[in-house]
Amino acid sequence: MASAVRQLVSRQQRLVVRAPVAVTTRAMGSSWDALGRKVEADIEAKTDFNSLKNQWDSIEKDFHTWSKEVAPIDWAKYKSNIEAPGFVDFLKQRYEGIDWAQLNVKLSQAEVAADKAEKETMLKEGSALVSAAEKIIEETKHKMHLATTKRTNKDSLVEDVWEKNPSIKEEVLAEIEDHKWFKDIK
Repeated sequence: MASAVRQLVSRQQRLVVRAPVAVTTRAMGSSWDALGRKVEADIEAKTDFNSLKNQWDSIEKDFHTWSKEVAPIDWAKYKSNIEAPGFVDFLKQRYEGIDWAQLNVKLSQAEVAADKAEKETMLKEGSALVSAAEKIIEETKHKMHLATTKRTNKDSLVEDVWEKNPSIKEEVLAEIEDHKWFKDIK
């Protein structure tokens, strides 16, 4: 039963996406009760149904809230309330200078495809930069580890240096054994 409800719901969602608002409001207004009666027995389907109905109600509420005509701006009211000289006139000039037709541009399929290709290229470049940065981070972590493990200072003992650098210990002991006292002195 739940799968039947999901199929019906997906059909209703496709209707909502394709159909004009007036048609969907009429179509959905009468069918919610009928759908509700069909899913009363199945608890999972009833949960899905209630979730979809709540989502639909939210969409309708938002549509009715934001589809209203915007009230004109009362510039005189703002001039009387704002004391900064010329500020309201500046805003009015900027507002009236907006080309509203430019904001509602419909893109062609070619423009959408070009934009998509550009974004994919940017995403690939970004991924390459991320992987390069991760490599640099790993190299830096390795260098920091070496620096902390092999670091010596004026208080370091010979045993500490030999413990951190066994190759130096071997070299020094070999030089002592072979009596190469002045090997590094020029």
